Amino acid sequence: MLGESILAATTAVQAALASGEALSALVPLIVGGLLIAYSMWWIYFDRPVHDLLTSLRTAIVWGYGHYVVFAAAAAVGAGLAVAVDQAAHHATIGPRAAGAAVAIPVVLYLMCLWVLHDRPAYRQTRLLGPVAAALVLLTPLTGHAVPLTGGILAGLVAVKRVILGPQRHGHA
Repeated sequence: MLGESILAATTAVQAALASGEALSALVPLIVGGLLIAYSMWWIYFDRPVHDLLTSLRTAIVWGYGHYVVFAAAAAVGAGLAVAVDQAAHHATIGPRAAGAAVAIPVVLYLMCLWVLHDRPAYRQTRLLGPVAAALVLLTPLTGHAVPLTGGILAGLVAVKRVILGPQRHGHA
């Protein structure tokens, strides 16, 4: 799903550039969109979760919870395309609404992963997901939701790396 999100955003950027939009107007969206996609990937795979699947009930919640995870990831790609269309003046919505089209699915993604990953077993980082989600919800108010959301998610990844260290993560 994250690959499809990058594809949707890339297609929107290509269309904006083909219509004559200046690259400089799209750079913050491109950088922010890439930070969002890469950070979402990292947050999903930041630690092994096999130790969380200890019962049939937990496995069912885990499995069905992924419907929300995948839907939110796909919606982020659509939101990024909306943000690019708004920046290229191909959409009639304002920057706050375009920012909300990105921020809301990112928050849904973060909170669902918090329920599935962090909340059950990881006390050290348990509050990071809700704090990051609250900050992301504020980004549409600035009119620069995509780069700010990308920065918040990259910061979340960095803080988790510092708190937990590389030995506790699924990555080296």
